[in-house]
Amino acid sequence: MRIPDAYELVNKKFIPEMNSDCFVLRHKKTGARIFLVSNDDRNKVFTIAFRTPVSDSTGVPHILEHSVLCGSDRFPMKDPFIELEKSSLQTYLNAMTFSDKTIYPVASCNEKDFRNLMEVYMDAVLHPMIYHEEKIFRQEGWHYELESPEDPLTINGVVYNEMKGAFSSPDEILGRYCQASLFPDITYRNESGGDPADIPSLTYENFLNFHRTYYHPSNSYIYLYGDMDMEERLQWMDEEYLSHYDRITVDSEIPLQPAFDAPREFVKEYPLPEGDSEDGKFWFARQWVVGENTDPVLRTAFQVLEYALLGFQGAPLKQALLDAGIGGDVMGGYQNYQRQPYFDVVVKDTDANRKADFIRVVDDTLKKAAEEGIGERALLAALNSMEFQVRECDTGSTPKGLIYGIECFDSWLYDADPLMHLEYEETFAFLRKNLNTGYFEDLIRTYLIGNPHSTLVMLAPKAGLAERTDAALAERLAAYKASLSKEEIDRLVQQTQELVDYQETPSPKALMDRLPRLTRDDIEKNVKYRECVKKEIAGIPVYHSRVDTNRITYLRLLFDVSDMKEEELPLFGVLTSVMCMMDTEKYTYQELSQEVNIYTGGIAVQPTIYGDAEDEDSFRLTFEIFTKTMPEQLAKGLEFMKEILTKTCYQDQKRLRDLIGQIRSRTGMRMENNGHSTAFLRAGSYLSQACAYRDQIIGIGFCRYVEELSRNLEARGEELSRKLAEMAAKYLQPERMYINVIGGDEEYEDLAKTLPEYFHGKEGEHSLPAAVPAASFRPENRNEGFKTAGSVQYVAVRGNFRRAGLPYTGALQVLRGLLADEYLWNQIRVRGGAYGCMCHFSRTGDAGFVSYRDPHLKRTLEVYEQAADYLEHLELDEQALTGLIISTIGSVDHPRGAYDEGRMAFSALMTGVTDEMRQKSREEIIDCTVEDLWALAAHVRAVVDSHAICVVGNAGKIEESRDVFLSTENLLQ
Repeated sequence: MRIPDAYELVNKKFIPEMNSDCFVLRHKKTGARIFLVSNDDRNKVFTIAFRTPVSDSTGVPHILEHSVLCGSDRFPMKDPFIELEKSSLQTYLNAMTFSDKTIYPVASCNEKDFRNLMEVYMDAVLHPMIYHEEKIFRQEGWHYELESPEDPLTINGVVYNEMKGAFSSPDEILGRYCQASLFPDITYRNESGGDPADIPSLTYENFLNFHRTYYHPSNSYIYLYGDMDMEERLQWMDEEYLSHYDRITVDSEIPLQPAFDAPREFVKEYPLPEGDSEDGKFWFARQWVVGENTDPVLRTAFQVLEYALLGFQGAPLKQALLDAGIGGDVMGGYQNYQRQPYFDVVVKDTDANRKADFIRVVDDTLKKAAEEGIGERALLAALNSMEFQVRECDTGSTPKGLIYGIECFDSWLYDADPLMHLEYEETFAFLRKNLNTGYFEDLIRTYLIGNPHSTLVMLAPKAGLAERTDAALAERLAAYKASLSKEEIDRLVQQTQELVDYQETPSPKALMDRLPRLTRDDIEKNVKYRECVKKEIAGIPVYHSRVDTNRITYLRLLFDVSDMKEEELPLFGVLTSVMCMMDTEKYTYQELSQEVNIYTGGIAVQPTIYGDAEDEDSFRLTFEIFTKTMPEQLAKGLEFMKEILTKTCYQDQKRLRDLIGQIRSRTGMRMENNGHSTAFLRAGSYLSQACAYRDQIIGIGFCRYVEELSRNLEARGEELSRKLAEMAAKYLQPERMYINVIGGDEEYEDLAKTLPEYFHGKEGEHSLPAAVPAASFRPENRNEGFKTAGSVQYVAVRGNFRRAGLPYTGALQVLRGLLADEYLWNQIRVRGGAYGCMCHFSRTGDAGFVSYRDPHLKRTLEVYEQAADYLEHLELDEQALTGLIISTIGSVDHPRGAYDEGRMAFSALMTGVTDEMRQKSREEIIDCTVEDLWALAAHVRAVVDSHAICVVGNAGKIEESRDVFLSTENLLQ
């Protein structure tokens, strides 16, 4: 590749780990840093990033990240970001704020689309409309809201509400306090995303000054990855943007935090709902600063230590804390997303009086590990597991090049080689050679035991804290309003209305036409064929998803348990949670975890429900155990799976107590941190037996079972052991088993040779078990409100249009894009200030809406109810409709890794979705008309008229809206 004259070559190297030619460049005129990764990956990635240190917690980089995508000089429409979302074949389109950088990545497999995305993003970050339109700052950041002089004064804004949600979760609160405690003198002491208490102190002028200071090519990092004409792209960037700037000095270097002379302690608080008990809900966290991120060996070594000390079942630090009864769950690890990484140990569900015990057990365990050795098998398991994942490089639906790009910033941002963390062969070789030399034990002595740069953060629960905080804010706002003159109040009312008018006024068509667009000719007309062929090995039905997996075998054993009784479902959830984590006849749970990771890419168990594309009331329930191996270790993988399935010992009462405590803890965290998923599933459980089953296995129904079980485990422990063993014996039978193998012909032949040594079924004809009709299920709207100490809501409504006699059509996927990226975006996010809102329409007829980090409740329900009216009066020109169709096809055709492709082929077979059905749906997408969308108003009305409502959110907000619900209760009990 020829380097254009505007750039100088800093480094050039072929990286075999990525099979890529890499070039590190500097733009001569501006000093912009460029990193090129050239290979044959058609999923091209562009990222421009800036170092963005902060001096306060007003969230200015986060608000700016949102705001620059709201129009630019070349593309002065209000929201080119969402217009691209609605009209592009993009495979990634987003932006991210980190604690010391802000990055803007895009990706596409389509060359024309990729160039369009690059231009829009380059113009957005360098020439944003924020200097010409102050309302962008008010909309995305914060603003006073006063619709009439008599109303109470409130604060609204997208980032403001997003961070209110983020500051509602105790684990996120703790993480912020821990980072701030270690770095009190540098940028990491502040919350770059914004603290809701501080965001309203950010002024428009300071917001603009931040952009002037840091968003300059001299402070930029530009990354290009994939199969493209790199020379042409470099020439374009120089001519269109970079050459228009001169080099300046930008003071953005991230300094090192001076080391502490002695450890420090802090006590902070987090909210519980009013009336909740505070007993046993303390959190402890200890953390130590560990070198710098620019040391690749130290970085990888501590990732190994994370596993060896905390990561596997029975890991010494985790187990010692559980054995001492200090808390209900233990977490932690190596946090390496900034210049100075740190290692932390976290205990939750403990009491304040256990502080000394926590410190003692951590210290004693670390000293024991350093003096007696960690254990070669634990270190080997960690290293093998890491190496498997790195070599596999399965990033799912996320572009591989994006992951590499984020990885390179962990060194590049701190003025080190961007290739540093992408070359791993020498690092793995060094660590493998030093597994048994005392190297890892020395790291424990140096960076943990003997390191004074550490802190202890204790997080104390405070029932009603959120309510008191909200009340105090309301009082301050009321006092501020009372201090204003009539003219000032009228001005606030006027500004509120002006913002509404701005948000509701569409950009002129002449401006919209400036956005580069694809045409329908850029769309592939036919679906990609998915191959999943039924075969048989040793009397067991085997479904072969034929995909090139680079010699990795992905193996899934399934057991049909569709005949399971409803009252058994929560126990089934426990079974799938504890299996792989208990002793077997041959291994202790510690040994099992280590051996599995030494020889395979891991083993996991999960329950799965497969719907039926032809019958909305039928489904299959399966127990599934999954592994992935290299060819030479397939037999080991099968051996472990058989041992887990048939030889697990459920009698260890202490182990069960530990696991039930962890399950309760992590289920609660998952439901709080993913309130949208929690509410959406629960609302679905009112109408669908499949959703009702899922709720009892992983949702609120399961959570209630585990909460009650953990409170009575002393009395019910023996019974639980017996029932788990009986359930496994009853349902995990060979005659219930079938297999999905993902791989090429070689992987299938490997399985055909190896499987008969471990598993046998019945010879003869086999077919998939019939889907079970939900004959006994009766829909019932329970309309529940689940209260949290958070400050935002997750508002869900579910329904089923097929039960209303309406068919599925591919045009529903175009509708999903229209509603999500136009109607809901404008009404819920832009107008309402929520972080987001999603909608869903499935082949089974199941459909619904759910908002995310939403300051509203009733208003959001009203928006849902008005969606059908919006559709009936929809006006959409051909250009806008074509854009929606293109983006829908882009979503359908989103490139995925080999495993995901194989998994989707098998799932299609399980749910009865044929390639003919997929092709028909694709044609309905491509041929979609405005008239088709008008007709779908009936589908939307059928959903919202079901009135199946579930809300997870702020206790006060739910109490204010009691008339919406048939019942309310705390989310966690």
